[in-house]
Amino acid sequence: YLAAGTHGGCVQLYDLRRQEPLMVKEHQYGTPIHTLAFTTVESGLCVASGDSRLVKIWRAKGSGSASGTEMGSIVTNIESPRDAGDFNHFILCQKDAAQIQQSHGNEHSGLVLCATEQPDLQSYYVPALGAAPKWCSFLDSITEELEETTSLDQSTAANPFQTGGVYNDYKFVTRAQVTTLGLDSIIGTPLLRAYMHGYFIHVGLYNKVSTLQNPMEYQEYRKKKIREKLDKKSASRISPHGGHQNKKRDKNAVNASLKDRLIDKAQITNSKAQKT
Repeated sequence: YLAAGTHGGCVQLYDLRRQEPLMVKEHQYGTPIHTLAFTTVESGLCVASGDSRLVKIWRAKGSGSASGTEMGSIVTNIESPRDAGDFNHFILCQKDAAQIQQSHGNEHSGLVLCATEQPDLQSYYVPALGAAPKWCSFLDSITEELEETTSLDQSTAANPFQTGGVYNDYKFVTRAQVTTLGLDSIIGTPLLRAYMHGYFIHVGLYNKVSTLQNPMEYQEYRKKKIREKLDKKSASRISPHGGHQNKKRDKNAVNASLKDRLIDKAQITNSKAQKT
């Protein structure tokens, strides 16, 4: 396999026996890809690709029909911290000889080091990539404790969009909606979190931008709600004629039988008068 990063923030995965790429993975931030690496996990071969805002690790080969193990599925995303600046480079730390032999030749550990504009390296541990190096093996113990804690709340972990979840205060918008709202300039900042084919944006920010784009929208919404409340109050009032105000009272609704008798009597009287 061969992977190539583009200036526009895409990674193209090739099989050297084919001219067309097997897959094109987009980072969605539009910044150039500066680092690429292959690594092997239990589910198969993976690609680690990095730009200035994100290190994305995804599967280059599928491993069965199970959900989340198909080609192109995400193993993890590592976003650069706001206070550390942009990612300039990243490396996947190697294991020692004994760990490589135990893992059947997989030389990469789960530790990822990222160089930023700060003097210190940013370190991240991804257990899905492998065990921690021997010099920081305590990370595995911490991970096991976190897994035990997380297992107590499986429902929340399975659905982060429920009440109290991670994205409870965020709204999902597509790339087209971002352009319509005029937010292209903040792509790549923490204000927009890339996710699948769009972004997550805070609900408060989305409402403010929507109001600026269409300042009369709120006024129209307010008038509509006031009108609905007034109509509801009007419908609940008791009409002085015993019915709705917009309905005309049937004058013949009372003593209908008397009305019919009078009409019949008048018709008989008219017919006798005509005969005479």
